[in-house]
Amino acid sequence: MLGTLEAVLETNGNLKQAARNLFVYDNTLRYRVSRIEEMIGVDLDSSKDRLRLQVALKILRMQNST
Repeated sequence: MLGTLEAVLETNGNLKQAARNLFVYDNTLRYRVSRIEEMIGVDLDSSKDRLRLQVALKILRMQNST
């Protein structure tokens, strides 16, 4: 799910492009996005939520690289 989240964030929420980047069907990606939103309580249509997640992922990468 982390890869899916990163793909959605990299495309600024463009699900069609994210699906193409991941080589999955649009419906598959929509299902994954709905599960992510449900699991962590965010709305990936919200630019604020996407920004918060991008920052959190950058911090996570920084912590893992040390």
